Amino acid sequence: MLSIASLLSAAGVLFTYQNQPLSSWHFHYLPNTVVSQLTTISRSALMFSTASCVSQLSWLHIQEKPRPLSELQAFDNASRGPAGAIHMLMFPTRYCIPAIIGSLVTIATLLMEPFGQQVLQFPLHDVVVKGNATYPTTQLYAPVPEAVIDGMLECPETSCLTSIRY
Repeated sequence: MLSIASLLSAAGVLFTYQNQPLSSWHFHYLPNTVVSQLTTISRSALMFSTASCVSQLSWLHIQEKPRPLSELQAFDNASRGPAGAIHMLMFPTRYCIPAIIGSLVTIATLLMEPFGQQVLQFPLHDVVVKGNATYPTTQLYAPVPEAVIDGMLECPETSCLTSIRY
């Protein structure tokens, strides 16, 4: 349920701010961060439940008839992550269908994070400015003395450059 709720929340954020400029976002974190967090929550919840199911299936699998311990080890590895899931998919005829589906889900969750990062785009647009356009420039560069950086001297609120002479 948490996985589905997080995924639907991410979809809701994306739907709400579709075709909107970034300036319409009025929260502390950027939309990329929110979508990434919701995707991570969804992925973690999905993996937790999938791993539990695959682990439980191992006991159901060996209850049917005597099986070699290597099969129990394969279920255990598949419940721990993608490497074990890939190993289980290499020999699918030995194992039950739900465990194979669980292995596919485990591998599919690896794709959630990269695709979650790619769904947001903020394209740049040219803007025609009527009249004169201005932009700030720097006329002077003066490095801050190392004593200020090291914390031995304190800067007044106005500027370090006005109070310290070289």
